[in-house]
Amino acid sequence: MAEKPLSVAIVGMGKMGLSHAAMLSVLAPGSLTALVEAQNAGHPTLRSLGLRMPIYDDAESLLAAHAVDAAIICTPTFTHTGLTKTFLERGVSVLVEKPLTESFAKSSELAELAMKKGAIAAVGYSIDYDPVFRKARELLRAGVIGRPLKYGAWLEHAEVLGPKRGWLFQKAKSGGGVVINPAPHLLYLMLDAFGFPKRLCANLRSVWTEVEDEASVELEYESGLKGLFKASWSVPEKPALELSLFVEGEHGTLAASDDDVLLELNRPSGNFSTGTHRLHRGELEKEADGFELAPAAHAANYFRQDKEFLDCVRAKAQPRNSFANTLQVDRLIDAIYRSKDGAWTS
Repeated sequence: MAEKPLSVAIVGMGKMGLSHAAMLSVLAPGSLTALVEAQNAGHPTLRSLGLRMPIYDDAESLLAAHAVDAAIICTPTFTHTGLTKTFLERGVSVLVEKPLTESFAKSSELAELAMKKGAIAAVGYSIDYDPVFRKARELLRAGVIGRPLKYGAWLEHAEVLGPKRGWLFQKAKSGGGVVINPAPHLLYLMLDAFGFPKRLCANLRSVWTEVEDEASVELEYESGLKGLFKASWSVPEKPALELSLFVEGEHGTLAASDDDVLLELNRPSGNFSTGTHRLHRGELEKEADGFELAPAAHAANYFRQDKEFLDCVRAKAQPRNSFANTLQVDRLIDAIYRSKDGAWTS
């Protein structure tokens, strides 16, 4: 007997909502069966894009009229808690764009609810599906450069180059500035590679907005590892978000960027000889499934993320980026904000 096709709704039809709609049309044609868009003025535009499924003004209206297996939530951060609760209480699986909520307390509440309901619940950390940064973490776990001694992690973007207004720059609605959006991607990588620090000290600076536009955080770990995290969304000539990681180990260094992983080894390790080794994005992309809706933004990462989410909904299994697994990101963000006036210790 053929498997019953999934019924998926997208909530919030801005740029990310439209991107998910495009990917679902390739991953599971016919699975996108409903949309939720609060701005009625946008409904004709959605129709003009060929989206013929029902469009509802809110989640309650959707659920009263339409049965769905999963919902992808792409609305502003301050709406995530209420919307996510609405779907989880009805037994609907959810993929929520990051950050999960504007506070560690609210994210913890949602993680607990998801566990109680046994729901498939994921957060949109698409960076986890990037082949370059995934390879970098594989090499670190394999001990190719030996025990890590220190690292640097950087985020640069040109999103805020002057005074800004709107919900994203209001702490009560967004939770904060560059640390909570877009830096959670980089924090996710750091946690996956190095674990949770025992101590950190943050310096946050507002340049253009009421929230922090720049952040510099020193981190210390039980192993003796030391890290430096820097993030700014006020870097000119950085139209695309750029993440980079540099790790110094006992046997060499590892650098991961948007383009490649670079190893410098002072002794043979694993399959690598002494010297320089460069693993280009192109060759690593060949090993991963996906399609490039927007190559400059590495949209294939979203494609792989959505594919795993749908596979997990069908199999009733939690994905890597589940609420439970990503809650440490919210905890680290909370620790950074708590330490802005002095060191934080776990």
